[in-house]
Amino acid sequence: MPLEPGQTATAERVVTREPTADVLGNPGATVLATPFVVTRLQSAAHAVMAPSVPPGGATVGTPVDMKRLAAGRHERFVAPSLAKLLERARAKGAS
Repeated sequence: MPLEPGQTATAERVVTREPTADVLGNPGATVLATPFVVTRLQSAAHAVMAPSVPPGGATVGTPVDMKRLAAGRHERFVAPSLAKLLERARAKGAS
């Protein structure tokens, strides 16, 4: 299945004490630490791309561009649109 702009996926995680910013050295910040947020973003991106990856293939991410809108029990993240990502990737492949 080809990648198309607008495809989405959800990657959820129950936050325990281990992946919090507090454990990583930011005392009192008992929210999901940014490295673990990026892991969730990568999981969602992989879920979207997996049907397009040929057998034996893999995906790798390079840039990470996100904006954390809130920190707490219910967090939201904004990542660049798939359309922009595909446009950049195609432009690099053509050069």
